[in-house]
Amino acid sequence: MNRSRSAALAVVAAALVLAITPSAPAQPLLSNEDAAIRSALQIDFPRLGGTASVRVIDANGIHVFGVSMDKPMVPASTMKVITATNALTTLGADHRFVTKVVEGRQRNEIVLVGGGDPLLDRTTLRRLATRTKQQLAATGRSGRTMTVRLDDMLYPAPSDAPGWLSGDSPTYAAPVRALGLLYDYSWDTAKNAAAAFVDALSAAGVTANFGGRRAASANAATVATVSAHTVGGAIKLMLIYSENNIAEQLFRHVALATGNEPTWQGARQAARDTLRSLQIPIRNLQLLDGSGLSMENRLTARSLTMTLRLGVDGTHPELSQIVARRWLPTSGETGTLSGRFWAGGSECAVGRVFAKTGSLTGVQTLAGLTRGADGSWKIFAVLTNDSYGDSRPVIDEMAAEINGCLAA
Repeated sequence: MNRSRSAALAVVAAALVLAITPSAPAQPLLSNEDAAIRSALQIDFPRLGGTASVRVIDANGIHVFGVSMDKPMVPASTMKVITATNALTTLGADHRFVTKVVEGRQRNEIVLVGGGDPLLDRTTLRRLATRTKQQLAATGRSGRTMTVRLDDMLYPAPSDAPGWLSGDSPTYAAPVRALGLLYDYSWDTAKNAAAAFVDALSAAGVTANFGGRRAASANAATVATVSAHTVGGAIKLMLIYSENNIAEQLFRHVALATGNEPTWQGARQAARDTLRSLQIPIRNLQLLDGSGLSMENRLTARSLTMTLRLGVDGTHPELSQIVARRWLPTSGETGTLSGRFWAGGSECAVGRVFAKTGSLTGVQTLAGLTRGADGSWKIFAVLTNDSYGDSRPVIDEMAAEINGCLAA
């Protein structure tokens, strides 16, 4: 929004500063910029359609605008904001995922043990195969035919999360196993990864075959390990491209890090406990998965804005990386926002909004932050449910209004 329009809207807004909607609490007098944002969003809000919930605050937590901001809403993939926050809080960005090979029950047997690395790829498995070959040679087994067993039992047998629709898995999220290759959306990601490891061993000069699943012995000696990938790397890819498999792995890792069972129930409890420790209100929340695929998930605009604010208010350095390292999609430029902010007057905000998208049938959401015309961070969440039109252009315009760039 340009300065001239800001001034004009500020005049219109002056009488409405203290009472905009029933959900808006009493607040100190707003700046001209924030009053202009409030006036503009009042006009935009009815255009969203369906059931909508919106909240805008500044980095100090001062309320700028809100409608139904405590209404529980299906968040779609804005749930990944919560998953990222919980993973950073409990594990830290530098935590590394370990995939290893241990000795089997026979001299010609080894066990590939999955550690839930959400970024595991063939390059990493080739590195593991090379290290395994070196250890086999050191123990006099370089000429043997090795049987590779698979232990993906860090998690229980996979099942759908409550609220996943028939066909969601493996189309949109693979069954959650402790071993799998990045971008593998198939029924048995662990078996596919084990097959890739066997191929990598063969390419390294080790004759090997796959021998099926078998739990590794508790005291089995380690043959080789790889730990190439971090929580921070996983969060960046998850948020920018809305990668569901990564989200569900992180959901389980938060459970393990907090002493909960790595089940759907245990992960939900861990997510709630972690948010509570961050003083995020959880009363109206339902955290049924990590990806936001479940139609039974519920977040509020208040909970999302409070969570995002932790990344810019200076109180949680670990969470500040989400913003500082640009792990959120950038409007019109990266990830799930690369094709947006190019129409309807929102073009001025290209490169200025950093936000997580969400989309399910009848659900369109956006939660993120932008620097307003006054230079300060504005944190926002816009959630629409039960909508059969495309509310994304309106949501993008609202983000541009919050940024303050939208021309009259």
